[in-house]
Amino acid sequence: MAKQKRNRQNELNHGDILCVFTGSMDKKCRSKKRSCQKEFHLGDILCVIAGRLIRPRPVYGWQYLLEFLIDGPVWSHQLCEMSNICRPFLLEQLPQLKTIDISGLESRNSKIWLEKQISKFGVKLIVSQIPTKKIDKALGI
Repeated sequence: MAKQKRNRQNELNHGDILCVFTGSMDKKCRSKKRSCQKEFHLGDILCVIAGRLIRPRPVYGWQYLLEFLIDGPVWSHQLCEMSNICRPFLLEQLPQLKTIDISGLESRNSKIWLEKQISKFGVKLIVSQIPTKKIDKALGI
């Protein structure tokens, strides 16, 4: 019961999930049978693109986005590696973010920098899960 409440709270904190199921919910058929999209905070998306935490966003938002993208667990020591794998797929979905320059981004100016990006692109963007076949290929499976 407590686990259900915690998961529901997690969903409420991270936006609405929009899933369309057609046929079987078998995980092996995920890329063919299900199309999932979810709204994420721009700061969490930029953590994946930058490959590092952008303050003041909490680390669990970055981790939650990666877990959604690959439809599986991502441990804290895997955040940078999984960001490198997911970055091209994320930029393919959100080409407007390709122009973002992170070269001057430092922890002391990250809050102001993030506010500028939010004013350009919006607070939240819709992201789609990466098809299993693409993830497996990127991981060499």
